[in-house]
Amino acid sequence: MLDLIIGFSVIVLLIRKKVNYGLSMILGGIIMGIIDRFNTSDFYFVVQKTLSYPTLRLILIVLMINILGYLLREFGQIERALGDLRFLGSKSILVLIPLVFGLMPMPGGALVSAPIIDPEASKLNLSPERKTFINFWFRHVIFFIFPLSTAIILASELGNISVYRIIFYQLPFFFIAVILGFWKIRDIKNENKGGKPSIMFIWYLLPIILVIILNILFGLDFIYGLILAIFLVFVQNRSKNFKMIPKGFSYNLALAIFGIMFFRFAVERTDVMESFLVDWVPKEVLLVFVPWIIGMATGLNMAAIGISFPVLLPLIDSPVYVSILYVSCVLGYLSSPLHLCLIVTNEYFKSKLGKVYRLFFPLLLILLLCNLIYAYLV
Repeated sequence: MLDLIIGFSVIVLLIRKKVNYGLSMILGGIIMGIIDRFNTSDFYFVVQKTLSYPTLRLILIVLMINILGYLLREFGQIERALGDLRFLGSKSILVLIPLVFGLMPMPGGALVSAPIIDPEASKLNLSPERKTFINFWFRHVIFFIFPLSTAIILASELGNISVYRIIFYQLPFFFIAVILGFWKIRDIKNENKGGKPSIMFIWYLLPIILVIILNILFGLDFIYGLILAIFLVFVQNRSKNFKMIPKGFSYNLALAIFGIMFFRFAVERTDVMESFLVDWVPKEVLLVFVPWIIGMATGLNMAAIGISFPVLLPLIDSPVYVSILYVSCVLGYLSSPLHLCLIVTNEYFKSKLGKVYRLFFPLLLILLLCNLIYAYLV
């Protein structure tokens, strides 16, 4: 148990010192291995497994998702899609802005949607705290069901189950989260409806839709679907400026996935799971609260998944528990004061963090309780 505690502590400390969390997880895995008396062959096994095809494929998928999000943002397709939805009214647009921008995975991405929300929210005389809540909450509810979320893809790879199976299990949490969010803004009137209904927003979001449809209907690997989607963005915008593609490449993201997989295989090489096989702690409690605590401690969704999944997956005997782990990781990540989206949104709107927490933290606790009940029922 000591090896895991020290390894985890090193990871959290380095992340808080702004060290790339992929590198942090590599160092945490190495230190855990040293404490566990790894020899050369043990480290060779971990490195060899980390450099295997599944890891390289995962890195490629995540990088291409990042590139697709970058292109959609640079070409302004998200803003144009939202423009075609303004006939729905101010309240609907307030919800849709962060939700649609949530389709673009990027650290601190809430800062992109905040300036767009601001004028809409100001028309309705909303407080800075409510602006922060709307931007933060509705950006992240999509994380439960979006198949191109890097976190869901990582959980799918680690848990060895389909992305869509995870999403199916998480549909109740998505609907509960949306209902709770709308309940918090129930007093806001849906004003300023205008313009003609338009379905052109489908055209602007077509690259994302294409990847999902090709994967569901034809079983086309995300890699090939993403290549087609990236090419489609250039076709839609009649652009041949392919030099934009490298600008969407993220070395930090590639290192992060590598680090997560390195830590996973380091954990698998140890006997750390014996520490969790205790009769006095129900399995359901471990599966719900350990990822939640790790998510709060790191403030990073993928770090929470990368740490908790390798440690806790051997405890599960049903695929549904992969979803339970994932939901707790997300809830811990959303609860963390280190969460970058929360920090930048709060800073942008100049809101009081304590008041913002009073708006959304009770909702997170309701979802956490639902997850615990769900774990006992299954």
